[in-house]
Amino acid sequence: MSSPMLIEFVKQGKIQDLGASLSSGADPNEQDESGWTALNWAAGKGALDCIQVLLKHGADPVLTGRDSRTPSMIARAAGHRTVAEALEQTERARGVSAQAPGRLYCKAYFLDLLYRFSNFTDARVAGDASEAQRDRAGERQIVYLHEDFTVTASVWHGEDVVFANVTNEWIDFCRNELQFEIPEDLL
Repeated sequence: MSSPMLIEFVKQGKIQDLGASLSSGADPNEQDESGWTALNWAAGKGALDCIQVLLKHGADPVLTGRDSRTPSMIARAAGHRTVAEALEQTERARGVSAQAPGRLYCKAYFLDLLYRFSNFTDARVAGDASEAQRDRAGERQIVYLHEDFTVTASVWHGEDVVFANVTNEWIDFCRNELQFEIPEDLL
């Protein structure tokens, strides 16, 4: 399935084509199969010029895809702090801030890294996991370590739990070995 036209313009950095299409009446909130808009894609790329054009033509700054992330959340996750701040400022100016109160921070890791902790067990693997099962279970699968040090297969806290045996040793492992910490700008 191909991406909608505006998304393709953002991906290719075709700012003039993007502006011309929007001026001709293209829907600034068209979504791809994942529910992402051109604004979501521009946020992920850190393309402030595209973001400004899209917002000027009515793009919704808090429209989310299936991952429930706003463009500002996407920009922040991609390390585009200036873009994230500009989008958050737009949200506030329009009175539509979508920052979810109480939503826990999480960070993605490959599952095999978590097996370095001697007491790590995958709650989804029945019984005692042999070394072979651990190897198969850890084959570059992405899991999410949450602010409360639980691990899920989903970005959503408490959904599809992989590990919830939070001990002081586990917390030390996460902080020291995985270098897990909540970014300062989210505190």
